[in-house]
Amino acid sequence: MKVSKRQLRNIIKEEKTKLLSEDATGMALSDLYAAIDAMIAAMGNEGALMELTGIVEDWDNSFGSEDHFDGAVR
Repeated sequence: MKVSKRQLRNIIKEEKTKLLSEDATGMALSDLYAAIDAMIAAMGNEGALMELTGIVEDWDNSFGSEDHFDGAVR
């Protein structure tokens, strides 16, 4: 399934709004989004996508096949 840039931006904005509403993690996530925005500005969409994909793959390999979040398995 292909997602347009506009759809991706809207999805990211919706998720960002949901995540920022959680007080405990709001500031950290705000910083993360700012860093991602800076990465996109510096590397372009494709470069940032490739870099972020590599980060996610490294993270996934570190934790195995199960998804872990706040100590709980999803």
